[in-house]
Amino acid sequence: MNESGRVPEEKTNVIAPGFHTINPDTRLTTQTPPPVNSVDPKLSSRNVTILPHSGVVRTLLEKPTILGTCFIITHVCLGNFSIFSFSQKTKSFGLFWMIFFTIIIGLINYWAIMRSFFASIKCKDSNYSQVTEQFLGIKARKFLNILIIGYSFLCMMYLIGLTFPLIGRIIKILAYNNQYQSYNTFLKEKWGKDFIKYPFLICVGFCVYIISYFKFIKLRFIGFFRMITFSLCILILIIQSNSYYKYYKETIFKSNDKNTYTNWTNLKNAFSSKMDFFKGLCILFASYTCMPIMFPIFEGFKSQEKPFKKTRTSVILGTLLTTVLTIISIICSYLINPYSPEEFVFFRKNKNNGKDILLVITNFFIVICLILTAPRYYLMLKINFKFLFFKDKNKLTGKLNNFFTFIFCLGSAFASIYFDGFLSYLCYIGGFFSVFISYLFPALIYAKSSGKNIKYWNNLIHIIFAFILCVIGLIGGISTLVDDITH
Repeated sequence: MNESGRVPEEKTNVIAPGFHTINPDTRLTTQTPPPVNSVDPKLSSRNVTILPHSGVVRTLLEKPTILGTCFIITHVCLGNFSIFSFSQKTKSFGLFWMIFFTIIIGLINYWAIMRSFFASIKCKDSNYSQVTEQFLGIKARKFLNILIIGYSFLCMMYLIGLTFPLIGRIIKILAYNNQYQSYNTFLKEKWGKDFIKYPFLICVGFCVYIISYFKFIKLRFIGFFRMITFSLCILILIIQSNSYYKYYKETIFKSNDKNTYTNWTNLKNAFSSKMDFFKGLCILFASYTCMPIMFPIFEGFKSQEKPFKKTRTSVILGTLLTTVLTIISIICSYLINPYSPEEFVFFRKNKNNGKDILLVITNFFIVICLILTAPRYYLMLKINFKFLFFKDKNKLTGKLNNFFTFIFCLGSAFASIYFDGFLSYLCYIGGFFSVFISYLFPALIYAKSSGKNIKYWNNLIHIIFAFILCVIGLIGGISTLVDDITH
């Protein structure tokens, strides 16, 4: 506290409205800090920032650790389960090339995160939006806010909408060849499907609203539950992949029919008129989006010894673990159904039309996980909405906050009712939003923070490379949009 009785600005830094920096020795909380006059003048100069993406981040930022950061990167990247959609594109890519491009995107993700870290060293802020405004200006920050709002809303639509077919698969499996078989006939009629779908997704949207507004479930629990669920899915895929592949070889594969062949290395089909090469990369872009949470982590490491070494090690481990788990998922998902991959591996048909209890278990856990994960994206949306439209960042409180939460949670549920192309969601997320959030903005921030002219050769290489990734993403997103409109 200075002589005028005011606290210096750097000690009351706010990552977003309602998420304030506090003394690392006190208990972390998301409540508004005490009035200025009551602030302890002995507050440490080291700021700890609370981020809404995961409660694990709160613990991590008290004293960042390499393994803790590795866990954060992994569970944020894999949290929306989008990697289980890769198998649908693997038939076009070939299994070898899909694994190859997964590794390449992992390396690109590491490159982008480390560029952001270099820029954060020269910046006092620990929020992505604020860092962007400092280096690129207020217009760039507003554009980033719009991108994160669109990214968050589409993620909510994807997570909420995906719950309905997963529940449908559970019912179909349990109801096969028993007194509930009439349910399958009922669903074949469009009115029957809509009769169930509308109220179900509205109820899911209301559940997301309750969790988001009243915060009944701790975000830390959600993070761990999501990782447990994902690990369970991987384990079951590993267990089942061998038996499903044997079933394919014995009953589906025909030596005289190339359509039944397993595609191991042929990349030719990925460049057909369907643009599967670009769409597949868009799914990868969407799955590696973790940039918004990285700046608070950078801030925590900067106060420790050897910050560069610790940050680099944690990012390498986090990216490596994410990539390894993704590759395992791709291999197992493809071996389970190599002849006709589904949009989402857990929509797969049971071999011999039998009951697959393990599939029921994984679908049930995924449904719970999707509902619990959606509030994380709502908080991202809400924070960036405040930055974009409210000069007073604390204005969105009380009844207005309640109304805003209700509208966006139920709005995403209604939107998911009328648009259920889950691969399209991922292509839009990766092609229109993730490439800018994860690659272009970090490259521009790095170039501006270097202290050299933007046309300096090293800066140009970074910007041109990020621009190429954006072009790839836009081609995938636009081709997906054209397909959805024409079909």
